[in-house]
Amino acid sequence: MSDRGATGFSNQALLDQLLAGPYAHFTKVGEDDYRDCSERNPGLSLSSNGYYDHKAGKGGSLSELARDESRDVSHWGPHHEHYSSKPSGNKTEKATSDTAAYLWEKANIGEEARADIEEYLTGIRRIPPENYMDLIDTGLLRYLPADEKSSPDEKRPPALVHPFKFIEQDGSIRTAVRKIQLTRKEGNPRKPHFGSDGHLTILPPLDPTNPDNCFLATEGLENALTMRSFYPRKQFVVTNGKSNLKHLLRLAKPEIGVLIIADHDDHAKPHENGQLEAARVRRQLRDQGVNCVAMKPRQPNWDANAALQENKLEEWRNLLVEVPEYEKPEQLKLPKGFRFVPFGESAMQIPEMLVGRILECGTLAELYGDSNTGKSFVALDLAFSVATGCQWHGEAVRQGGVLYFAGEGERGLSRRARAWEIARGQSLKEAPIDQSSGVTDLTDKQCREEVLDRIREKAEQVSLKLVVIDTLSRHFGGKDENQTSEMSQFVSALDNMRQEFGVTVLLVHHTGKDANKGPRGSNALRAALDNEILVTRKDHGPVVLTNTKMKDAEPFRPMAFQLVAVNLQDDQGRELADEYGQPFTSCVLEPAEVPRQSPRAQPKKGSNQENFDRVFAQQQQLGQSPVSLNVIRSEADIPRKRFGELLSSQYIQQKYHIADNYVVLKCLD
Repeated sequence: MSDRGATGFSNQALLDQLLAGPYAHFTKVGEDDYRDCSERNPGLSLSSNGYYDHKAGKGGSLSELARDESRDVSHWGPHHEHYSSKPSGNKTEKATSDTAAYLWEKANIGEEARADIEEYLTGIRRIPPENYMDLIDTGLLRYLPADEKSSPDEKRPPALVHPFKFIEQDGSIRTAVRKIQLTRKEGNPRKPHFGSDGHLTILPPLDPTNPDNCFLATEGLENALTMRSFYPRKQFVVTNGKSNLKHLLRLAKPEIGVLIIADHDDHAKPHENGQLEAARVRRQLRDQGVNCVAMKPRQPNWDANAALQENKLEEWRNLLVEVPEYEKPEQLKLPKGFRFVPFGESAMQIPEMLVGRILECGTLAELYGDSNTGKSFVALDLAFSVATGCQWHGEAVRQGGVLYFAGEGERGLSRRARAWEIARGQSLKEAPIDQSSGVTDLTDKQCREEVLDRIREKAEQVSLKLVVIDTLSRHFGGKDENQTSEMSQFVSALDNMRQEFGVTVLLVHHTGKDANKGPRGSNALRAALDNEILVTRKDHGPVVLTNTKMKDAEPFRPMAFQLVAVNLQDDQGRELADEYGQPFTSCVLEPAEVPRQSPRAQPKKGSNQENFDRVFAQQQQLGQSPVSLNVIRSEADIPRKRFGELLSSQYIQQKYHIADNYVVLKCLD
């Protein structure tokens, strides 16, 4: 599809101009695929058909990419407007870069900003005023007052702001502010900036009369301001993260030296440490003929401002060491002490069970079923048992903290909790269990980071054991559950939560239109699950739990519970009733007999159905549960075409539950 109507140029002409200009550092990696090979896993791909960002999972036309590269796009084609004019009134542009420019102009400067900036930088961060007063005078540091006109939920707190400029491929710097960094007195927010295409903040030398023609690059503004008195002749470059160090490749020239002082992150994954990126950029700059030195603090997680807080800034400076050269950075992905050992030498890890045979510690589990089958009753029953440490229907429980993400029926949770207390004779008042105050989108990076911060606060107070997310759809941000990429991001978020806090994550999920095909959505979820439990209920019968997947153990046998009504009472034991004297009630789970298949309810079966039953029974006797459909088809010697018809037959559909190429018996009443 041609872009000629938008820019006046064909797609190929646009591609040629992009590769000759802002993307000149891209190289050809396929027949029609250009990428930045200086990146370890280049995400942006250009072709004559458009562009695609593999990391973000989205793309667009080349004309859109051209518009994103410059405000002046007259050279891209006739009569083409790159940015819309600003709307009238007080509305700001929706584009984040336009918002950045708007807020930058709105921020206080000079004397109007001095007291507020000094209150933070000197009063809180202890940076001497002489290290930054020149930046206030020239308007490079500004103060953005709180936005009092916004609603309470959207009100923007006051912040110190500094700008990020776009560095062209030839090293020139655009004058327009493309991104601003916000620093707030109460700490860094999860979204600390506006704008998306600003690269670097450049601070002039503290002693402009005697510059030494060298850039000093560091990640954070406060570190840069702290070090300015140590290096008064250098221009400071603030990158706002190790990922932006690569933009030094555009800025630096052979006649300009570069000193990088990298963060010593002590990251759990060595290949994600700041000093590794510093070593990579140093190597590339030296290849360009630039004299580059990369240093790091000897002590992990000890930056310049942290040393200033401890009155050890001089000691910190004396303990800077050269960043080592990583000849093969990919080797850093290996864990410390990595080697191959015989299985006989590796110590077996005894599984820690959270709830008897039902839930294992530190795993990803799922309760799924149709609506109104009792899934939330089961999830709450498990959560209350873990929080109090009382047995779960005869199963031993490991007591610990619980977080319950409530997305459905929040109003009824307190009634269910009270009914559980009455029926079990256990109080939840002192139990370490908390419910969320609302629904959040766990697929959104910013929301997810804020949620993790809240969990970290709880983890400091109590040993967390269980996180329940009820339901998946309410915490999926309205995205398409059938999209593998979106489901994979969601699963990754759950895995990060599970691994960081060592908790069991229990999802509550729905089946699709055809309950026999398992939970709805992408199979990426089921593949990641350690434990999957089907919840069924026919009419007003018992709630039946069937373990349809247990990754590292034998599935537990089906269990059944009856929902039993409980009259609610207040703290003094008095029954609660409405104005007509009718008692308020809720329900609890009580053990019941697992329903059995009635022989007369079984449809008449043919030879293929008999063979299916025979092989299924044989596999169960061999300890296989659930049983693979491929094994059944092979052992029963049923043709592939007939096998598909067999799976759709009334007999198989009534007797078995089939999902993701595996089969288990149904529990029928």
